[in-house]
Amino acid sequence: MVTLPARETEALASATAARSVRSGFMLVEPDRRALSAITELVETGRLKVHVDAVFPLADAFSAHALGETGRVTGKLVLTVDRPDVLPAPSHANGTSAS
Repeated sequence: MVTLPARETEALASATAARSVRSGFMLVEPDRRALSAITELVETGRLKVHVDAVFPLADAFSAHALGETGRVTGKLVLTVDRPDVLPAPSHANGTSAS
């Protein structure tokens, strides 16, 4: 699994070495082709992502605070309401507005 901590520290290097796992730090610029390849890996189950917690965008402060504790073992996900993809509101008579 690949994850990007804020920076590689001696503690991280020691912890990964103790488990015979390699760690390193790099900074990359995402591009469409690479993101498409990652999407395919996730969709086919060849890459699995561990989600530690899910927060609504309005609670981003709590997500950030949790991330700062250093005790997060997976990804923190912020969800965004998408009113543009929600179904049309129902009228009082039970029909959709169209």
